[in-house]
Amino acid sequence: MDFEDIKAAILEERVIVFLGHSLSVNYKNPNCEKEFFKDIFENNKQDIKAFHTEDNFLIFNSKNAKSKIRRKAKPFYEQDFGSETLSKLAQIPFHSFLCLAPDMSLVNTFSTQKFSFSHLHWKNAAGIESEYSATNPLIYHLFGCTEDAESLIISHYDLFEYIKFIHADGNQLQKVFGDIFDKYDYLLFLGCDFDKWYFQLVLNLLNVGFDYDSYEALALNPEGERNHWKDVYEQYYRVEFVKENEIDSFVNKLYNQFSPNELRQAQTKPNIKKYHKQNIYKLLFEGFDDMNLRLMCQLDSDFSIVYDNFATGQDKQQRIEALISYAERHLLMEKLVNLAEQQNPAMYNQHKPYYDEY
Repeated sequence: MDFEDIKAAILEERVIVFLGHSLSVNYKNPNCEKEFFKDIFENNKQDIKAFHTEDNFLIFNSKNAKSKIRRKAKPFYEQDFGSETLSKLAQIPFHSFLCLAPDMSLVNTFSTQKFSFSHLHWKNAAGIESEYSATNPLIYHLFGCTEDAESLIISHYDLFEYIKFIHADGNQLQKVFGDIFDKYDYLLFLGCDFDKWYFQLVLNLLNVGFDYDSYEALALNPEGERNHWKDVYEQYYRVEFVKENEIDSFVNKLYNQFSPNELRQAQTKPNIKKYHKQNIYKLLFEGFDDMNLRLMCQLDSDFSIVYDNFATGQDKQQRIEALISYAERHLLMEKLVNLAEQQNPAMYNQHKPYYDEY
């Protein structure tokens, strides 16, 4: 493997990374996620009709049952799956990461190391920027993340809704990633579980296939995985499965190609305010009914996109979580708190403080 050329392509921002479950939820434990869902199924059969072991998908008895299990799944994915390998990967100056697992390990790693980044997932991609770079890379959760529990895909019904969503008004994934996928020399698949039909579908929607002749796709062959899907990827997607099956070793070799000043650098200007999201949540939940909450979003240009993404059937809790999440990603927390203070000063005073300065 030509590590020197991969490094050169990374510095030219011509490498895209797909990060799979083996770098986070299944790191050092290939069956961690599967065992979790198996336990969920065994202990909640009153809510779950069946468990599809190949895809870790559940079939529920009702919509309420799915909401209950989703709330149980969220803490599992919110665990700390960080590692030295993930830390080194974050320091390599890639300009875009596509995460397949819904945990926030990479986002948390970036935050801990004070790296600048933009984070999106499939349900909030309307706010995507036109340009990303090594100094402000994109971290995109392809199948949802714990930041927005409604984006988690834990059933076949969720997956079908996801497919319909990305097909709505044309190919949504192409709209999001058109610029990024117009220029790349390497695709790196690290820790990906390829034995998923929907992953192949997503690659097809991204136009990753035999029509392209100007890139190399490299994948580490996960140890112990079945091999019947390899022919599909090797022929259709032209993926080369390298003999290196230790993710730690691969990342370490790639990391060592870079000098310290070539690696990603921490932000020189620290954040001024650290917001207390729990207090902001209480302010919005107790200070606004659903109508006033929606009205506040609808009438403010910075938050109108949140209003547009409110879904039928969402309760106030879900809408507040979406609003806070959006404000945090787009550096609008101060404005959100100020708007709430203007409209309900009494409740604002009740739930202070909303941030610490440092």
